[in-house]
Amino acid sequence: MEVFMSTKKRCNNAYPFFVNTPVVQGFYQAGYLNSCNWANTYVGYYARYLLLKVMSEFDFTFPEEWEFGLDDYFLYNLFIAGNIPVFWDKKYGFVAQWGAYSGVNIALRPEYVTFQNNFFNGAKRKIGVDCVVFSLTADYCGIWDKVIAYADLLAEMHIAIKVNIINSKNPMVFGVPDKKIADNMMSMFDTIQDGEPAIYQKTTGGEWECFNPQAKNNYITPDMLIDMRKIVNMFCTDFGIPNANTDKRERLTNDEVNANNAETDCFLDSVLKRLKKCCDQVERLFGTRYIDVELCEALRRVQDEGSNYLMGYGQVPAYNPERA
Repeated sequence: MEVFMSTKKRCNNAYPFFVNTPVVQGFYQAGYLNSCNWANTYVGYYARYLLLKVMSEFDFTFPEEWEFGLDDYFLYNLFIAGNIPVFWDKKYGFVAQWGAYSGVNIALRPEYVTFQNNFFNGAKRKIGVDCVVFSLTADYCGIWDKVIAYADLLAEMHIAIKVNIINSKNPMVFGVPDKKIADNMMSMFDTIQDGEPAIYQKTTGGEWECFNPQAKNNYITPDMLIDMRKIVNMFCTDFGIPNANTDKRERLTNDEVNANNAETDCFLDSVLKRLKKCCDQVERLFGTRYIDVELCEALRRVQDEGSNYLMGYGQVPAYNPERA
């Protein structure tokens, strides 16, 4: 069977896999991002969206004298790479810089960090003596791999939703005997799409058939939007963001709410304790608590007031600045 295709490009499902996993470069550069087209750029869009979600959970305090952007440099290295060394330098004072690890201590951990860039020419610091390495987890790894895993799922769902919406525009399929009639039919169809109230077409004597599928039966966008929300909820649960991560349609029980709260709190508690320990090390080694960290204000309010209002119980508590 010969198929005559319209020359108008209406959909493109090409999906080159997202393979770039930068550590810091480009993440906090000023300017705007290009608009997203298809799945490869959607992965980048959702990766940025999810990464900022996790980064917003913690409220860091940095030295006021830090140069513009050094706080962002610290945060993106910490969350993407998983670790970032800080130390004291005679010229720059207390700074954060990415370095090369070397040596092995009794715990099979790196013993030294060497900094080689435009600002530090081979400066070497001993971890725990004149350098502190901030890390999110005990394996010193970041969250970028998990962020990309979830971003890939969300990008696939995004494309599936777009395709389903396009396929639900009540498509018409015409069977025609030759290409000339097909061109006439395509011209007539494009005129209809432009909003003309009436179309006058010269009869050619050729026979043609019309197939009009029931688009409503294939419209599953609402279900996919629900699944998309579930993926985001799964991500939030993994990274300690309170959410209603449940498939139940009816009212939740207190035990179900508490179970979800415990699951979300595990990540927050472990990461916050580790970061606090690093802040204590900085104060012990350098005599000043240059860096400190707390949960963000929104999470503190949830913990103070209880997170039941997130699940549909009662009203959102009024903000009390004395509890912030």
